[in-house]
Amino acid sequence: MKNRVKIICDGIKVFETSLVLNVNDMNYGNHLGNDRVLALAQEARLRWLESLAASELNCMGQSLIMSDAMVEYKGEGFRGDEVKITVYLGESHKYGFDLFYDMQGPRGPVAKVKSGLLFFDYEIRKVAQAPEDWIKYNDQLV
Repeated sequence: MKNRVKIICDGIKVFETSLVLNVNDMNYGNHLGNDRVLALAQEARLRWLESLAASELNCMGQSLIMSDAMVEYKGEGFRGDEVKITVYLGESHKYGFDLFYDMQGPRGPVAKVKSGLLFFDYEIRKVAQAPEDWIKYNDQLV
């Protein structure tokens, strides 16, 4: 079992939100489906971006795309559970940054997620450098 994914929610806490699991989040085992964990992370990410007056299509002057994602499942979630999601900003570089999501349910940990995000120019369909406003935002956190 030494090859199991282990995610450490490393970085600066930038946001916290709660979501209530609904029937669409359940799988055949009547608990949170593995595919829905990334959707919960995306919703938390969208809420964080909105708190910055940003979005995935316009994050301080540039769009975002996901370059990678990892999930470490920790426990079950059930319909009606309130899941608290804490978002951490990890390593930033000139083309993007990492986000970590710690998901806690009423019975304890549900999942940890890591997503790598890149700035992207949809007009030329290429990775772009971080916009100046993002660099300023990131610098103020450090």
